[in-house]
Amino acid sequence: MKSTFKLFGIIVLSVAVIFSIIACGNDDDEKLPAAKGKMTVVDIPSEDNGLYIFVYGTAGNNIIGMTDIDSSNDPTYKLVKISDGKAVVPLYTVGKSGYTAYEGNGMAGGLEICIVDVKDGLLKKSVLQNAKLQFADDDVEVRKNAAVKGSMILTSGTFEKGNLTVDWRD
Repeated sequence: MKSTFKLFGIIVLSVAVIFSIIACGNDDDEKLPAAKGKMTVVDIPSEDNGLYIFVYGTAGNNIIGMTDIDSSNDPTYKLVKISDGKAVVPLYTVGKSGYTAYEGNGMAGGLEICIVDVKDGLLKKSVLQNAKLQFADDDVEVRKNAAVKGSMILTSGTFEKGNLTVDWRD
């Protein structure tokens, strides 16, 4: 009887461990740390309200602007919606160990800011890669596919503790 009770206890314990592992799941989504630095884009034309802002490039580090990421096989970036001619974009650096909240100082040259029209503010990395290749070649067809409505490359500006305000019309 004791051996049956022990066996039953082992089975119950094993089932509990297995269910706890399954309940945790295999969550491959990379979570972003709390944002520190932000780019505020102002003076965006009113016809772009409801569209989204995407920031990427280099400013001493590889920088990307987004609010969230789904790290599947084709990562999807959650972008910031333009409202009242303004967008405040959290910034992150991208490195081998993942994403880190950006809080640097220095020149902002080399960053591209794009106004994009994407469903629910979700931009897949594969679409971005095609768009980046085509920005260099100025290929209108891929700009349409990437839903890019406008873009600008920063040639000046200085980050202070990761923060920078940019006037879209400058």
